[in-house]
Amino acid sequence: MLNAYLHKVCIITTTSLLILSGCRPSASVLVHDGFIRKELGDYEGAIEKLTRAIEADPDNEDAWFFRGDARVSKGDYTNALDDLDRAIELNPSFHAAFNMRGNAKIQMGRPLAAIDDYTRAIELYPEYARAYNNRGYARMTIDRKEEALSDFENALRHNPQYVIAMNNRGLAKYRLGMPEESIDDFENTIALDPEYVMAWFNMALAEFDLGNYNRSAMLLGRAVELDDKLTAGWLKLGYVRATMGNMTGACESWYRAMELGDLEAYYLIEELCR
Repeated sequence: MLNAYLHKVCIITTTSLLILSGCRPSASVLVHDGFIRKELGDYEGAIEKLTRAIEADPDNEDAWFFRGDARVSKGDYTNALDDLDRAIELNPSFHAAFNMRGNAKIQMGRPLAAIDDYTRAIELYPEYARAYNNRGYARMTIDRKEEALSDFENALRHNPQYVIAMNNRGLAKYRLGMPEESIDDFENTIALDPEYVMAWFNMALAEFDLGNYNRSAMLLGRAVELDDKLTAGWLKLGYVRATMGNMTGACESWYRAMELGDLEAYYLIEELCR
């Protein structure tokens, strides 16, 4: 319903802009339309509009940026890089373009190059919470956990309500061997967003490490209740139930994980549930 309302508003706004600019849409109108389509999840439509904007004004940095953004969302990272390179060439201080280019690079398996882009985005905009969070995530992928934790701390310093950064800070603490401290962050994440599935899952891991098996099972139950296709949740729930001596429940969990395509669950069932 909200998207439908937003779409109507966008059509009205775009129509008004067309009236003001004449029958032929200007580059700015096309950029506006492309941005709205991207926000609504119509990535192909966004790319088409933004391509027309670039044809109308090849030096429109926003058109290159938003087309790159849409291509990242679509998973077309190679072409997204070309667009974001051009946006940065047109505006070397375009901090959001550096951040988005980092997002493309991390998806392409280039974490060090992504870190360089996130760092440049932060240099240009020192209060850029999203770039701190993204750099922290990239650092986690290459096991630079202490640096990642510092990035998540900075992200939350600039935006204390940043749900993703709160969960990520908890995960960094957990991987640094601080399960009790991590639980505080996961609880705060859930307080901000009760349906944040990975916070429930991550907190369950921390509780398990602390020997709180009943609580871990409860938390994993909530995680798979929120996302029935969370394969890792079903697999781990099986392990927790087995640890508690509940092999019937463990096998039920592993069967669900196997249905979702998990090979480890298949071998567990073959060995323990036949």
